[in-house]
Amino acid sequence: MEDKVTAKYHCTRAVFYLAIRMAWANCGGDLAAFFDLKELYIAALITAMQAEIDAADLLPDEDVRTEPSELDRLELINLGDICLKNWRRLERYIHTAYPDKATQKVMLDSAGQLS
Repeated sequence: MEDKVTAKYHCTRAVFYLAIRMAWANCGGDLAAFFDLKELYIAALITAMQAEIDAADLLPDEDVRTEPSELDRLELINLGDICLKNWRRLERYIHTAYPDKATQKVMLDSAGQLS
């Protein structure tokens, strides 16, 4: 089963980054009030948070991140079809080459058939 990551915010990525940039800008605009609330809020924190937002904004979006695995999946499906066709050819060969049912079972098991 596939675990799909879903956004916890209901807006575009650009709007989300704009909103959090504005939030940190507002914090910087009233730094004294935020510092009084909690001494954690200092100019260095705001600068660091803005740098993290900028770095996150440069990361590729979901389509770019999942493209290689989606292409690999399609290739795997194609290769699986080829393997299945080859298996069926081998299975037909064994049934033709070994008319005895007991021998066929041994040969098919030897070829990798699941019992």
